Amino acid sequence: MVLVFIRKYILFAGIIFLISLFPVWKFCHTNLQIGIMFNYLIFFVLVFISTLMVYRSIRNKEKNIFNGLLIAMAVKMLLAIIYFWIVFPFYSSDLLIFTFSFFIYYLVFSIFEVSFLVGYLNKNQEKAGFTTKQDENSAQQ
Repeated sequence: MVLVFIRKYILFAGIIFLISLFPVWKFCHTNLQIGIMFNYLIFFVLVFISTLMVYRSIRNKEKNIFNGLLIAMAVKMLLAIIYFWIVFPFYSSDLLIFTFSFFIYYLVFSIFEVSFLVGYLNKNQEKAGFTTKQDENSAQQ
């Protein structure tokens, strides 16, 4: 799972980087470019760490994986807020663009994390033989 995640994550992050590279370099001044790329980098690292935390709880077969997911998201959110409060005074003249990039990267990387984990958990449930009500209803028909 870790190697699959790393492969998909690097591909996803590379695509996001390439998509955001042109507008940032074309329309932003150097100081803001650095800030936006730091936003990208901080969320790249935070999502990687939080996903590995959730993976650890899945691997250890903890009873409630949901708690591991919530703890990982809380740690990610707390570190992101700390980063934002430390860095935002340096970008007070371009605070709107900096904040927009901060939240866009947070949202995009978090969506990837959740979609990857949900897909992985669904595969695990199918392997373990768990069924859903929808599966039971279709089997009865």
